[in-house]
Amino acid sequence: MAAVSEAGRIVRPFLLLKGAALIGASVISPWERHLDDVDIWVEPSRGRQAFDALVGAGFAPVGGAPSATHEGTPSLDSPTHQLPMLRSPHGALVEIHLESHANGDAGNFDACYAAGTDVLVHGVTVRVPCALHLLEQLCAHVVVHHFGDLRFWPRHVNDVRRLVEHAPELAALRSRPDEVGLSLRVAYGVDHPESADAWLARLFIDPTPATAAAWRVAAVALRTGRFAVNDPRAFLRVLVPTSPHLGFTGDLGGGRSLPAAHIRRWRRILGRAVASPTLPKTATKA
Repeated sequence: MAAVSEAGRIVRPFLLLKGAALIGASVISPWERHLDDVDIWVEPSRGRQAFDALVGAGFAPVGGAPSATHEGTPSLDSPTHQLPMLRSPHGALVEIHLESHANGDAGNFDACYAAGTDVLVHGVTVRVPCALHLLEQLCAHVVVHHFGDLRFWPRHVNDVRRLVEHAPELAALRSRPDEVGLSLRVAYGVDHPESADAWLARLFIDPTPATAAAWRVAAVALRTGRFAVNDPRAFLRVLVPTSPHLGFTGDLGGGRSLPAAHIRRWRRILGRAVASPTLPKTATKA
């Protein structure tokens, strides 16, 4: 969490997200939860300013130059929900987010910041979302943004359970017909194997290989369909990316022609799609 205080001295205002927010709010102790990186949320209009300020203070872009988007532009100039990852002077990874993935006030920076709480991290005051907004952001990240990736669920369920212990009133949201209700029901089913929600918990926490494969197929189908409907032009560019992107991925290297690079890329993608990795006990991303 030293990276939190480092960023807090440089960037204002920002909110901690996900695992860093859970630790910052003392919902989970630092030694209880692994953090792959620290996620901070800033107003979209201040994203580049925050990135440049951190770089000026010694934070370094991971991998050197920013990656190239499918359109061929540097990802720093065409960010999606986050800017390229940075490494702090002490080695911690930091991601600047431009959105939280959640809807309503939990997805509105000003409203979320106003409802948040100031906490002290290594002598620096930073702000964390309120318990409700944090729950909504965690659920939106895992259930919606990473739909179907069951690697995230064991840690997600533990996060939800600890958050409910911290704010017991959140348990009443189990009937919500959205990602929050689903997460709470799965967490309840884990703790109550005799309940009606226990079968639901098994679909996410202890799936059969066939169930895990079905989730992966459903996830790809859902994300592809949503992308194609919401941004057809960008979807077409994903199917046929520009030369700078193929150069960034390495497909255009080794003297390959452009058609050969596209063929290599699709072989690589299809090879990943048909792979059937075993599910780890914990997720690999905060």
